Amino acid sequence: ADAKEVLWGVHEWLGLKQRRMFLPLDLLIVLVERGFAPLSSVVAEGTEGAVPPSDVLPRLRALADEIEEETSAEEPTFERSYFSRGFTRILAEAGEQSRAREDRLIREEDLTRSVLWRAEAVESASVRWAIRRLGEGGGDRIFNEKGLLREEIFHASTWEVLQGSM
Repeated sequence: ADAKEVLWGVHEWLGLKQRRMFLPLDLLIVLVERGFAPLSSVVAEGTEGAVPPSDVLPRLRALADEIEEETSAEEPTFERSYFSRGFTRILAEAGEQSRAREDRLIREEDLTRSVLWRAEAVESASVRWAIRRLGEGGGDRIFNEKGLLREEIFHASTWEVLQGSM
């Protein structure tokens, strides 16, 4: 598929969110929406089991709402100043991949491969932030709904040591 469709998808997503800055997180969301399942799996792995792959997309969408950018009624534009450094690097890497194939056009697969590599390497700040935030739910195994340590998961002697250190 054409990478232009993906970029217009990100453009539309940003318009819905009333944001203008193109972030790797936005690209990740659009690619997952378009059905690239391996991205969901890689993100889910990064949460160390806190989020199953089937929950990644709705959770990423919710996290995107937390991005602090002044809302704008103006549509996002494809100007360099509106692309984060991470997004720009993804585009550059995708371009390198297309040239390696001796193709002058960047394809969706090129973008997907670049995002996948970055998600695996957790290089992008917004992807790193999203994975970290998704993983915060993993504490549910250690802490109860009141935010207290679950005594039942500790050996009695360990629990005594924890109690003594408080």
